[in-house]
Order: sequence, then structure tokens, then C-alpha cells
Amino acid sequence: MQSFSPIQVPEQFAGVYGLGSPVQVFSARTTNRWVSALSGVICLGLAGLAFLYGLYDAYVQTAKYGPLMLESALLPPLIISGILGLVGVLFAINAWQNWNKIAVLYQNGLAYHDNKGLQLWNWQEVSLLFVSITRHYTNGIYTGTTYQYTLQKSDGNKLILGNKLQSIEVLGGAISKAVAPFQYQALINAFQSSQGITLGPIQINKESLVIGKKTFPWNEIEQVVIQNGYLSVQKRGGGWLSGASAPAAAIPNFDALMAVLEQITKVKAG
Repeated sequence: MQSFSPIQVPEQFAGVYGLGSPVQVFSARTTNRWVSALSGVICLGLAGLAFLYGLYDAYVQTAKYGPLMLESALLPPLIISGILGLVGVLFAINAWQNWNKIAVLYQNGLAYHDNKGLQLWNWQEVSLLFVSITRHYTNGIYTGTTYQYTLQKSDGNKLILGNKLQSIEVLGGAISKAVAPFQYQALINAFQSSQGITLGPIQINKESLVIGKKTFPWNEIEQVVIQNGYLSVQKRGGGWLSGASAPAAAIPNFDALMAVLEQITKVKAG
């Protein structure tokens, strides 16, 4: 029988309990730490050199041409030094912010650590999940994808995960899959009650679906289409302007909502 070594979690997560066994560790991307740190050191070093050069040149110019040359000789290097120093500080702040970022995926939840400390997220506590996936193109050539997953608890506490973590698309996919059953059950309960469901720009109840300011009774809906990052409603027998759409990134618990809609009307993924 093949045996597997248990996942080794960083020491910051030694006290985590109640989330089951660890599944995978997601560290901060190396470029977000070392490249930012190195860039910060270089910029701050150049800022120091520019400042010293300014002092030296000001001394030489004033000694040669008199005190009137002090401002004109010193000001340009000081401006350059200030700009480089500011950029260096920003790089250093970015490196510091990302140095301790790390997430551990568990069977029953997620643990996340950064400079603010450790956060624990049980899947059942995630009341809202926003998913934003943006593919970038330059002159028709694919240049990369930006991922952002925003988790929110019922008390308003938020956690935003993005491209600063390695394999963020894997982590985000695992989160979406894990929380969907709990969110689906909550949506079904709300739909069956008199309150209905409100998720960002979308509202549904037993009588209709609402997108923004447009209301569509269920018997008037031809189908719901998910395409190019938008959820659109096509009205039966209506023209292009009779429907409505909303960006999927603005709709929390999207997967669970789609599962509910599939039980009510026709849903087509483009």
C-alpha cells in the first residue's frame, strides 16, 4: 500500500485546530518578496548616492562660483534623491507586507497568516464569496490573468486573496468548491421563505428574477446565459434590449446561485 507523508505546515499554523487535516500550503510569490526587497534596496542606495553627489557638486560649484550656485547645484540631485527614496520605500513596504503572507488549505477551512496575525475561516462561516477572474490581452496577445477571491463572514470580516499567493487559481478553485454546498443550502432556505435571495445586483424569489431595476417573471424568461464574465437574462420573445445583464464578479456565491437557478429555469454557459 502506498503511503503519503503528512503536509508540513509552517510554525505559524502550529496552533490551528478545528479545520481538519492540512491539504496544501500556498506561500507568497517569490517575486512579491525578494524582487520588491531588492528593488527597494537599489532605489534607496541610488537615492543616497544622488544626495551625496548633490552635496559634493554644491560644494564644488559654490567654491568655484560663489553662494549663488548653491540652490541650482543642490536642487536637482535632491529632487532625484527624493523620488528614488520614495520609490524605494514603496518597494520596501510591499516586500514587508508580502513577506509573511501564507495560506494553508485544510479539509474544513482555510488558515491565513500575514503581518496582522493569523485568521481562521471555517467553510460554514463564509457567508459571501466574490470571485473575479480577469484575463489580460495586449494587441490580441494573452499576457496573464488576475485572480481575486474575497471571503466575507456574516459579521463583515473580509479576507482578500489574489495573485500575490502562489497557485492562487488552485486555492481559489478549492475554496469555491468547498463553500458552495453550504451556500447552496442557505440560498435554498432563503428562496423557499418569503424573504427571497439578494446577491449583489441579483434578486430572486418564487415569482421573479430581478437584475438591477428590471424584473423578469419566471414564465417570461427564455434562459439565463453566463458568457464573457456576465450573467444575462434573455426574455422569451423579446429583442436584445428586453434583457438585462450583470458582471459575474459583482455577484457573490455565484456557483451556488447557478445551482439554484438551474432548478428554476434554463441556464446556458457560453
